[in-house]
Amino acid sequence: MIRCGKCAIIATAIATLCTLCSFAPARAQRPVLEVRLEQETARVGEPYRVVYETSWTGAPDAFAVLPTDPETVPWATSRSTQMATRAEGAKFFVTQTVEYVPYEAGEFEVSPFVVSYFDPALIEDSESTSEDAPGEELPEQQTISAPAFTVSVRADLGPYIFYGTALALVAALGAAGAWTLLRRRRRARLEGASEGVAVPQTVHAVLNLARQYRLDGKFYEFYKELSRAATLLAPSVAVRKLREKLEADAKDVGYRGVRPSDDEMGGSLKDGERAMQSGPADDGCRDKLWAQGTPVKRI
Repeated sequence: MIRCGKCAIIATAIATLCTLCSFAPARAQRPVLEVRLEQETARVGEPYRVVYETSWTGAPDAFAVLPTDPETVPWATSRSTQMATRAEGAKFFVTQTVEYVPYEAGEFEVSPFVVSYFDPALIEDSESTSEDAPGEELPEQQTISAPAFTVSVRADLGPYIFYGTALALVAALGAAGAWTLLRRRRRARLEGASEGVAVPQTVHAVLNLARQYRLDGKFYEFYKELSRAATLLAPSVAVRKLREKLEADAKDVGYRGVRPSDDEMGGSLKDGERAMQSGPADDGCRDKLWAQGTPVKRI
């Protein structure tokens, strides 16, 4: 009976120990390291940030994560800008942000990022069993790494946009200036169609010159010469009306783009011939030509 009682006591102790073990906190899982890219591509001269995130399920003090110095790369400057922690339910996170500022365009590979960590409980155990002075080395560290990745760096578009806008503005101003210059030249040509040409001093010679302009297809000059012929005639009501009509026809052709028909030009020429036959020439016609700003040369 005594022996059976001892067996019962041992069984009860084992059951109690199992119950206590079930309430003991579970050991945290090994940390995991992931990489998050805030931008798909990088640009020359602009910060490009990469976030390395270490996480584990368990108590926040289950592991201690050490900061890692980013590697030096030949295509950009690199530095660690931030290290932060956060908890989401039973999961704990330690994030480290690395910032790259590229100074050349192209495709570049970022090497694997290695993070070191250790179990802080090992420090407490070491302090309780050792009487050495503080300042001893940390416990044995373990490492995890994030995979390498390729970053695409594009050229800075700022200078191209600036110069493109400047060139477009210069081109627009040049086009406007050229259009204005061509318009002025056309007006000057229309106003001074006979400039530098020997201007006849007789109505008959002026009419002949108008006929030649008609044959050459210079209709504006045709009407201007008919108008000049009318100014060489002695002033009268009929001559004044004819001159006003011819000047209006010249403006329609030169400035409004009106294309006169052959019948209209023939009628205007006949009107000038009839006026020449019905009225004598004005003796002051040479002075009138000078007053119009036309160099008069005797032919």
